[in-house]
Amino acid sequence: MIRNLVRMLGIAIAAAVIVAAAPVSLVAGGSAVLAWRAGWPPGRLYRAALYCVPMLGVWLAATAVATRSAAQVAAAPYLAWLAMWHRGAAGSYVGAAAVIAPAAIPAGLAAGGLAWSYRIRSMQTGSGGLSPDAAVAFDLRQWRHQARSARGRIAAPGAVPLTTRRGDLVAGAVIRVVGHPARQIASIPYTRMRSHQVVVGTTGTGKSTLLLRLWAGFMATGLRRHAAGLGRPPLLVVLDCG
Repeated sequence: MIRNLVRMLGIAIAAAVIVAAAPVSLVAGGSAVLAWRAGWPPGRLYRAALYCVPMLGVWLAATAVATRSAAQVAAAPYLAWLAMWHRGAAGSYVGAAAVIAPAAIPAGLAAGGLAWSYRIRSMQTGSGGLSPDAAVAFDLRQWRHQARSARGRIAAPGAVPLTTRRGDLVAGAVIRVVGHPARQIASIPYTRMRSHQVVVGTTGTGKSTLLLRLWAGFMATGLRRHAAGLGRPPLLVVLDCG
């Protein structure tokens, strides 16, 4: 009985915190759902939160210039939270969102990344889900989401370049990364193209398309290197023995 009461009290407290921090909660929930639908790793949400930090810095700097008070700058998030509720109660929902956005967006993205990371970890360790095969079903869904995002990235014009800025040859979009930093595209160093390569796949999986992309990237990089005086003109010989 006591354990159930403690559990219900914890749930009530968590619900109260979520409601009180409604803007952060909405951004966190929306970003976590978006990451789930797109198959993004949590790091992408963390990076998005970092990209929003300058917006928060400008907001605090503007507050410091307007008030000339360090105490007002420190209390700015709390005051914005109060102003949000007042404007929302008055029916000015756009104004309520605007006044809290500089603080709520980066905090919500970071919280969404933490929630998504916790969800992934709980499924990988088997502590989450409602059935024994929940972790397998979760992984299969994530694979489908990641593959769909990779296909969309390839289809977008200019999203997957022929070569990287360093001159590496882009093979295509990345579906999943294990044990390495997450990247959106897979690339091969130009020097590796001088060694043996093996492309394996059944009919219709894109082997010829991949080879054409690698050959085009090899020639483009080789010609740029030659124009910069970094090597001889590239030579490409293709033998179709099929």
